[in-house]
Amino acid sequence: MCAASAAFSPLTARLTLPSRVEFTTDLTLDLLARHGVTATFFVLGWIADRHPRLVERILQAGHEVASHGWTHRRVFELDEESFAEELTRTNATLEDAGAPRPAGFRAQEWSINDRAPWALAVLARTVSVMIRACLRGASWVTRATRRCPIAARPRMGRWSRCPR
Repeated sequence: MCAASAAFSPLTARLTLPSRVEFTTDLTLDLLARHGVTATFFVLGWIADRHPRLVERILQAGHEVASHGWTHRRVFELDEESFAEELTRTNATLEDAGAPRPAGFRAQEWSINDRAPWALAVLARTVSVMIRACLRGASWVTRATRRCPIAARPRMGRWSRCPR
């Protein structure tokens, strides 16, 4: 976390500093509405827990809500059990906030890679992800998001066809 001291951890920040997430998400929702665009919002579990009405607003605006884990830790920094617990906890919290069971997951910093070979199996058990896309590997996902127009990226729970 850049040059932050150990006394200033992300946990300390999120518990003590005022949250900007509702304000900035509302700005994003307004922008998307002005242009008639829908999107997938990858929401952290602790954000959904702290701001359940924000999840409701995202859904009411016609957007999809998907999982971004609970703590924003890179997947390869977790063990298999911790990763599964994060996903399960996040899914339950998103559902409690009114979202359907998440149909997708976005890993932090492309952290599902050769350092976490077990992660896809955990995802298959805990999230209704489009395994087809995940099994093509991180290089396909990276290549697809660079080459595909926005409309061809994962959207509203479905994957459009992207060029190979």
